[in-house]
Amino acid sequence: MPKIKLNAKGNITLTGLMGSGKSTIGRHLAYVLNKDFIDTDEEIENREGKSINEIFKDKGEKHFRKLEQELIKEVCQLSNIVMSLGGGAIIDEENRKLIKRNSSLVTLIADPQELYDRVKRRKNRPLLKGGDQLETLHKLWEERKPAYMDSHLQIKTGDKSINLIAREIMKFFGFRKPKIKEFEVMVPSAEHRYKILYRDLNKIDITSLKAGPNVLIVSQSNIAKKYLAEIKDQLSTEYKVHSMEIADGEEAKNFITYQLIIQKLLSLNFERKDTIIALGGGVVGDTAGFAASTYYRGINYVQIPTTLLSMIDSSVGGKTAVNVPEGKNLIGTFYQPNMVHIDSYCLRSLPEREYKSGLGEMVKYALLGMEWDHLIGDSFFEHLINNADAIVNKDHDVLNEIIDHCLRIKSGIVAQDEKEKGIRAYLNLGHTFGHAIEELTQYKRYSHGEAVAMGIISACYLSEELGYFKEKYTSQIKGLMDKLELNYTIPKDLKAKDLIDAFKYDKKVEAGKTRFIIPKSNIGRVEIVSKVDDAALKAAIERNRA
Repeated sequence: MPKIKLNAKGNITLTGLMGSGKSTIGRHLAYVLNKDFIDTDEEIENREGKSINEIFKDKGEKHFRKLEQELIKEVCQLSNIVMSLGGGAIIDEENRKLIKRNSSLVTLIADPQELYDRVKRRKNRPLLKGGDQLETLHKLWEERKPAYMDSHLQIKTGDKSINLIAREIMKFFGFRKPKIKEFEVMVPSAEHRYKILYRDLNKIDITSLKAGPNVLIVSQSNIAKKYLAEIKDQLSTEYKVHSMEIADGEEAKNFITYQLIIQKLLSLNFERKDTIIALGGGVVGDTAGFAASTYYRGINYVQIPTTLLSMIDSSVGGKTAVNVPEGKNLIGTFYQPNMVHIDSYCLRSLPEREYKSGLGEMVKYALLGMEWDHLIGDSFFEHLINNADAIVNKDHDVLNEIIDHCLRIKSGIVAQDEKEKGIRAYLNLGHTFGHAIEELTQYKRYSHGEAVAMGIISACYLSEELGYFKEKYTSQIKGLMDKLELNYTIPKDLKAKDLIDAFKYDKKVEAGKTRFIIPKSNIGRVEIVSKVDDAALKAAIERNRA
């Protein structure tokens, strides 16, 4: 497809018949390209305080077209806008010429039958009132076709995804997707907000925190060897930078390590405005965060995750904890970080097994995040399938996009339910099974992410047993895990009875009943269930054997 020169203002305008997807695709384009979005129909409704139907009824189509023309003239004076037009706006030659001078004009073309299937139940289309709606759509297409074809680009939408259509538009006009730099997490219940920054480690900057003079970087030896000196050099011009290393492995996530961090803070005379930086994976983040939340009842806390699992999950959301002999993460707090700094280039030097440990959590987000699919323009599950090779090969740009999407899902859930009184429990999909597997193997045989991958498929089988999920969906999820080269089967030496007994110590137990998060209805939605008999659990476990 040939590329044409961008209009100087960087504007994009979408036209087409009603139901062609102008608003949906326009919003996605605006989001991806970091532009403002204007839907002319919505804007007119907002300004007039009436629906389009009411405007047509009260003052007629001629008055509406005048309002529409005035708004188009106004928008064409702006820059970096994505504008979605009403279906008839482009018929006016003056409108069309003005838009083409100030914008890249795109027509979205869909078969009238397909459009009819989309809009036939809607009552907000004044031009479809009365008569045969399908016939009206055919007639409108024939009348407007010359105007629609007088655009810079025409795209047949067919069964193309939002993301694919957006990419076609961007490629044709030479628009480049801006690199992901940051986004802000807001937690209303805690009256707290913080930024997630996507930057090189040598650009770490915490001055926005207005922190005290002392910084303690908590890490583990293998991570410290790679990154500690670089971060110290960057921060030492502004702060007194101290560091300490805790033991490697999940075994270090305990009260002894927590006490060592607290003692270090006390020996350095840390005050409430001083800062702890967690440099590493989930073990470092959870333990250092727990210390930060309890020292002086809370001091500044920055996450620098270096594993895929911690980048897409544990670094955001404010869960801090240590393990005890009775179970994983049973003692902890909800304490939000003040900043999260992600450098996905760290993943290139991550051992293969540790990298893959985070892929199970990535799949988890695709199974529960349908509500956020519009941000990526596709089913996130399909997006992972289409990009599986790039993920396995650690493509930097693909990973940044996926990490960002996972964190937007998580932060969106946390914003609604910070302390896991409701939907935040969805984030534990696969974890009840996974924690039991970790417990029975004493946290030595499998990483957390490996156990979660087994738990996700076990949860799918459990949902099948309970009649909530179809076998074909479980097969598709297993297919994605195969593409990502993940093991998801439970070894035969872990007895079903022992796993079921271990469920009793899970932190999600309520009124003596273990709660399970399972996929429900289709891929992208989950549900919490607690009335689950041992027979269904055993069947799910046995179905997930090698």
